[in-house]
Amino acid sequence: MDDILGKINIFIVPPVLALAIGLTLAVLSLVKGRVGGRFRTENVLFALTCIWWSSLLAPAFICHQLFRGDIDFILRIERSIHFFYVYIPLVNLLYFHQIFQVQRRWLVIVCAVMSCAISVSTQTEYYFTGMHTYSWGYIAKGGPAFDAYGLYGTSIVVYIIVLSFRKIRAETNPVARLKMKFITLSLMTSAFLTMMNVPAINGIDFYPMGNFNFVALGILAYGVLRYRFMNVRSVLHITLIWAVLSSLIFIPNYLLFRWVKPRVIDLPDAPLFAILIAWFFLNIAYIRKVQPMIDQLFNRRKFDLIAEEHEFIAEIAQLQTLSALTGRLIDVMKKALVFAEAEYVVPHHEGTGDGGSGAHRAAVPAEMSAWLVRHNHLIERTMAETDPEYADMRGPLLALFESLRCEYVIPFVHNGELIGLLKLSERRNLRQLDASEVSFINNIRSAASIALANSTMYQNLSDLKDNLEEKVQERTKELSMARDALWGEMQLAKKIQTVLLPEHPAILGYEISGYMKTADDVGGDYYDIINVDGFDWVVIGDVSGHGVPAGLIMMMVQTSIRSVLSCAPSLRPSELLAKVNEVITDNIQKLGEDKYMTITVLACFKEGRFYYSGLHQDIMVFRHDRRETELVETDGVWIGLFHDMPRDSADKELQMRLNDVMLLYSDGITEAWRTGTARGKRNAEDDMFGEERLRTLFTDLGERPTEEIKEGILAGLAGYTFTDDITMLILRRKA
Repeated sequence: MDDILGKINIFIVPPVLALAIGLTLAVLSLVKGRVGGRFRTENVLFALTCIWWSSLLAPAFICHQLFRGDIDFILRIERSIHFFYVYIPLVNLLYFHQIFQVQRRWLVIVCAVMSCAISVSTQTEYYFTGMHTYSWGYIAKGGPAFDAYGLYGTSIVVYIIVLSFRKIRAETNPVARLKMKFITLSLMTSAFLTMMNVPAINGIDFYPMGNFNFVALGILAYGVLRYRFMNVRSVLHITLIWAVLSSLIFIPNYLLFRWVKPRVIDLPDAPLFAILIAWFFLNIAYIRKVQPMIDQLFNRRKFDLIAEEHEFIAEIAQLQTLSALTGRLIDVMKKALVFAEAEYVVPHHEGTGDGGSGAHRAAVPAEMSAWLVRHNHLIERTMAETDPEYADMRGPLLALFESLRCEYVIPFVHNGELIGLLKLSERRNLRQLDASEVSFINNIRSAASIALANSTMYQNLSDLKDNLEEKVQERTKELSMARDALWGEMQLAKKIQTVLLPEHPAILGYEISGYMKTADDVGGDYYDIINVDGFDWVVIGDVSGHGVPAGLIMMMVQTSIRSVLSCAPSLRPSELLAKVNEVITDNIQKLGEDKYMTITVLACFKEGRFYYSGLHQDIMVFRHDRRETELVETDGVWIGLFHDMPRDSADKELQMRLNDVMLLYSDGITEAWRTGTARGKRNAEDDMFGEERLRTLFTDLGERPTEEIKEGILAGLAGYTFTDDITMLILRRKA
């Protein structure tokens, strides 16, 4: 082992990098290119190209260093590897025919026969006659069969280059043309680097540049992966970062090792071990210092977009009209992504309106609308023309692009419905979108979809409040008509509020039941189960008072919470409430209402752990093992009163064990009065439902399913009259 390590030098670095990068890209291409249990042909051929260009000869050059001096063994390795390497013209031909959609089977057969014949000769003196020895290593001496292989390989390269230039000149699609340019450039680079092995093969002391063939592969991968030609995204970016970081770690450590080794070789074990430990911690400190620099180097654009994204999310968290939201959306697309033109359009299908925003409308067939809902991602016109993913819908998609006169379409989907499209022209810099920009668009779209869907409902409620008094004053003589109109609007508001409740609340491992009934047509109670990016949230709250203002504030809170979590689902509960409080306090002041909201938010983690913050009714937890109910105090703060809500509020932890049941409820339940009792003559202890009576009832019902617990509590309330909204949310841990 010491003998082998002593033979390692700087000349081994290029083939090691070639082997690592080639194999990494080949594996990632296969993994990312698997669709429906099958590998894409183009991905398989790309993986083979990676292996033949960068990884096949690399082991031979590595062995040159590790087994220096054993000429016969190295020559056997060379001949064994070249038995496979001579098939590279065939691999290149298959890959480029696939890329260019060329069908010349006869030429493929000829190449296969030629490669097969030459591969047989690789084990004889006709292919390699011996080895040249240089200071940097070895290289084989070529024989007549090797010369024939060189002529054969050069002919195929020339054929592919000529074919490439013809295809580039004939191609009209800019994405396909750019793809061909990258592929041709990579082939020419690979051919040039391989030809630079010839001096060493002919006895000239010149390091074989074929060891750097991963450069050609990098050019190919950049074109293929950067422009998403094979549905394999971000692989090159990750590989480059890995290669740079590995080099910055390996090279200094190797040089330091070479310098330190002769100075410490004779030290006793204890000092050597201490030096090793110190070396380990120095490497950790070094990596921590270098990693941010690499991230900044490769991801500067990403950091800028994240800052723009946070600013946008913070703005749309406030209640705005649809025209204001779409205007801000268009501004951020033009500013951050340099699109020349952008416009928001409302799809023309039954049940969709523009909310008075003045947004343009566009005819979208029902089949296309359903397809956009299913796929729900950015669509680029040039990709729709070339990518196999769009083959089934290519005709209708191109017709949509033609009717909208745009180059990109971003669908906005909410609750399984297409609510709008953002059409975008070419970018002013004429570049394709990169991975960080696509991620930016997806994050913006996710947050904006909720705000766009709710803005029309908010506008209706706001208009109702603003215009109600004026309507009554102007139409005193038509009081009956105004009352009927008001009733219809109140029913609309009540329906909107009901729609905002989670229809099928679910958290993996929990059984959940929820219930809400408003005292008036529109109430201020609110509960929600939010599942976003692998995080689960539980929310319950109660706006002071009830009616339209309370319902409006409740919906503001619901939208703000969902908008913030869509951008940052891993926030602490106290951080979430602080962000929401900023928005809600401003909006309550604009409404001129003296309102606030009691609220508790709980973040659900694995194994029954909850972290919570806020101030609402105490949480009741039925402990299955003890058959008793525990009261968990909430002692945070309300929202809507002050702008400077403490941001460092401590989050508390609640542990749910198997079959434990959590009850969240509003004070409408505990403050219900026994039916028939007269105001002023009631006794709170006997006539009010109260917390203790609810606790006892919950304990008696704790062993039952959550739906039966809910029905049991409602049955217990049957003899009581409530004057406030009543809400409850019941969760049982099942796994």
